[in-house]
Formats: sequence, C-alpha cells, structure tokens
Amino acid sequence: RWKRRRPEGGAGRVLPHTLICIPEGGNWELELDGQPPATIHSGEVMLIHRGVRHRFHMSGARVMYSTWALVSFEGLADMDILAAAQVPPVLPRSTGRRLLEILAEARNLDAAIKQGDLAALAQRQWLGFRILKILLEHARVRRLAPANPDLDRLLPAVYYVDSHLRGPVSMAELARQSSLSTSRFHHVFKRVLGTTPKSYIQSARLRLAQHLLITSSTPVADVAEQAGFASPYHFSHVFRRQMHTTPTAFRKDFWPY
Repeated sequence: RWKRRRPEGGAGRVLPHTLICIPEGGNWELELDGQPPATIHSGEVMLIHRGVRHRFHMSGARVMYSTWALVSFEGLADMDILAAAQVPPVLPRSTGRRLLEILAEARNLDAAIKQGDLAALAQRQWLGFRILKILLEHARVRRLAPANPDLDRLLPAVYYVDSHLRGPVSMAELARQSSLSTSRFHHVFKRVLGTTPKSYIQSARLRLAQHLLITSSTPVADVAEQAGFASPYHFSHVFRRQMHTTPTAFRKDFWPY
C-alpha cells in the first residue's frame, strides 16, 4: 500500500509487515521495545520491522506529512530478510530521497494494478526489489547462515501451513509432509525454527488476520474465518492476548499512519 497523508501519531502496536515511513516538515519520535528512543528527522527514513511493538509521535511541527509503505521481504521458512540483516530503524536523508522516487513510481501504478494489468504488477514487484537492495546497503549482517539440511526437510510443511491457513492443520499431516514421525517432527521443528508447530501456525494466522484487517473492510467475523480461527470469539481472545488490543481497535488504530 502506498499513501501520502497527514499523520496523527501512533499508539503502541505490532504490524504484520515492515513499515517504511519518510516524514516531511517535522520529526518522528520513535520508541521500539528494548531500544532507546530515536528521532527521525524530516527526510530521513523510519524502518520498523514486522512483529516489533512500537509507538511514535510528532515533534517539531504542528502539521507534517509522511510518505509510507508496508513491505514484506521473506526468505526461507518465513524469515524476515530485513530483520535478519539487522537493518537499523533510522536511515539517512540520502536513502530517503532514493526511496521517495521509487515509492512515487509505485504509487503511479496503482490504477493499472486495480485494473488487473499484469505488466504493472510485475513492475511494482521489480520496484520492491529495488527498495530491498537500497535497504540492504545498510545491513549490519552481510551474510546469512548457510542452508540447514533439516530446514530443507521442514520446508514442505511450512509451505503446507501457509497454503492451508483457512482450514484445520494436523500435526500428522505436517509430519508426513516432512517425511518424519509426529514426535520427531515436533522436535526438529522446534530446534530448527525456535518455536513449536502449533505456535508457528497461530502466528501465521495472526499475520494473515492483521493483513486482512489493514488492507480490507472485511468484517471481523469473516477475517476470523478466513484466517482459520475456530470462531470469532476465539480469534478475538487470541488476538487480544498476543497483540494487547482488539481486532477492531487494531484496524482503527492503523489508519493514523
């Protein structure tokens, strides 16, 4: 999504995608969990990785504008490439100027993409890779760990989860996808990915639900169904426990971006 609008600040929240935001005519004061506050000056880039709880507010101006985008760059097993590369949350004005040019190009494609123009869609994907290349110039980690043979074995199960979120996902089926016994699958999955299969599935469903809440006006009950939750009540309970807010409040709180 590409927009240019008047900001009204931001409450503590977590997003399912990485936020790129470039202020104009004022500053953002940013707070990230576990990090000291940072100031993003006019023309600089504020980068907030997906899944990081944060808040920010205006300073130095009564009115300002921001150009922003939500982007997703994922590697194997849903790895967030920008987070793994440790791209910092504040980037210089020179980077901001380069990104603004690309975001303007992407915004000009919106009408064609809404009409189903595949060439325009491909062009926006190419622009996304240009953005990724620019951001990785600031990476603190230049090389990611080599492929893990156990990860290769788990990938069919990971892909199965991502394509079957709407319905039930059994551990027996995931183990079969990886050619492992159920108990062995659970052990390997937790060791390699650092979480249990059940937690991974729930996190994937929550990210899908967040995406639907942000990018559509789909009723919350339908979001719960499309993300594979047993009921709207169960969805709201899990969402509130993990996100510290309700689905409705999350949707309303997003639009100040």
